[in-house]
Amino acid sequence: MTSQVDHFRKANDANTNDVSQLLTFTLKNRFFCLELEKIKEIRAYTQPTELPNSLEFVTGVINIRGMVVPIYDLRKRFGIQEEQSQPTQGQRVVIVINIEGQDIGILVDAVSDIIYENKANIKHSSSAEVAIKGEYIEGIVINNEKVIILLAAQKLFGSDALKAMRNIS
Repeated sequence: MTSQVDHFRKANDANTNDVSQLLTFTLKNRFFCLELEKIKEIRAYTQPTELPNSLEFVTGVINIRGMVVPIYDLRKRFGIQEEQSQPTQGQRVVIVINIEGQDIGILVDAVSDIIYENKANIKHSSSAEVAIKGEYIEGIVINNEKVIILLAAQKLFGSDALKAMRNIS
């Protein structure tokens, strides 16, 4: 799937000044997105090696081409309750991003689509139109009648979490 991400990046490099390219994904029927430029690759979920005494939302680590990558479960981070109808671990997907030189895998239910949104249409948390509370939220995107939460990738991982993850890898 990495080549698909690269293909979409290259396809619109000339038009990226006014348009954000966003990868949408789901967690319990809620739509979220990340800026495509922050995404390194998308991969099928593989069972990580669990680590004792790790942060509650770090499910373990996996090996990606010789690199130890911590897997961060967004359901656990956001306090989304487990339910019987949720996807099995084998159906879930890992989005690998790079934050401050650290590769981190984000476990999500499913990847939906890549959308292109005019930057002026993104309602940022500082906007007077939308009062958004939540340290991980950068803004709200309305796309085809769907409300999509734009996550601030660098804020998902506080300095303590990043420090702990660097020690893991």
